[in-house]
Amino acid sequence: MPEFIAKVGTSDGVVMERTYTADSEDALRTDLQERDYLVFEVRRKSGFLDAIPGFGSKQTVRMKEFLLFNQELAALIRAGLPIIASLDILTERRKNPAFKKALIDVRDKVRGGASLSEAFLAQGEMFPGIYSATLASGERSGEIANVLLRYIAYQKTMVTLKRKVTGALIYPAILFVLMIGLIAILITWVVPKFTEFYKDFGADLPLLTRMLIGLSAFATQKGLFLLAGIAVGVVAFRAWLRTPPGRLALDRTWRRCGWCAVAGDDRDDRSREGLTARRGPGHRAIGCGTVHRRRLVGHLEARVLEALTRRIHLEA
Repeated sequence: MPEFIAKVGTSDGVVMERTYTADSEDALRTDLQERDYLVFEVRRKSGFLDAIPGFGSKQTVRMKEFLLFNQELAALIRAGLPIIASLDILTERRKNPAFKKALIDVRDKVRGGASLSEAFLAQGEMFPGIYSATLASGERSGEIANVLLRYIAYQKTMVTLKRKVTGALIYPAILFVLMIGLIAILITWVVPKFTEFYKDFGADLPLLTRMLIGLSAFATQKGLFLLAGIAVGVVAFRAWLRTPPGRLALDRTWRRCGWCAVAGDDRDDRSREGLTARRGPGHRAIGCGTVHRRRLVGHLEARVLEALTRRIHLEA
């Protein structure tokens, strides 16, 4: 049976985290609730790959499915349905198991007295941080449906931008892969053939030629060790990028190289949607994903959305 880690609270007010064995997460939740425990969180115990940052079984939701959910949620709220009833309807329509479990947890937290923004924020990295801030602004202004529609417009703009960037990078990526393959063929097959040819001459070879022959011999004899070293290096590098110093170093590198400017091409479109201040610094911070700027811009955008929804409410 799989093992799960559950964070529960007792009737005495003690919060504890223990490991349990059960057939499924739902079965464990039901069993704990029958034993008069207040279940805060249940997660599957991590395996070997889960201990490696970037290679674990991270549960995510596709942006297309997430936007469809928000469109339906906004429509139900505009129709006058309560939030809990809307979540009940939308949860039954979800086919993604991870998304459905997250929505069930969100519904349970809202039913327990938490706000909608707090319930989504408690799901961790499954949902964007700016989404929780957007919901918080809608809760304060009383215009959750309008704020959701503005968030949908913003995300559609970002999806279009990412699609354009990805399309522009396909051709260079293909050339890079072909170049690596060609270099591998030259080093492991072509150069050894010429090495045998040069040995028949018995002449002294230039330094660069000897270095190339040595590299070819090393790659041919110890290619497996080289590939293993590269794989370990990639894993270690991705693990380092998940740490705060690694993210900070990556953000500084992006800023120095000017890659953040890619996200600035569509700033006027986003500002026309009322999601960012016109020609403000927010578009660059979100586009390049800097750690400190992203937090600041998420807070600023939430304040902007709150001010806009208040204006709409007053005009109405």
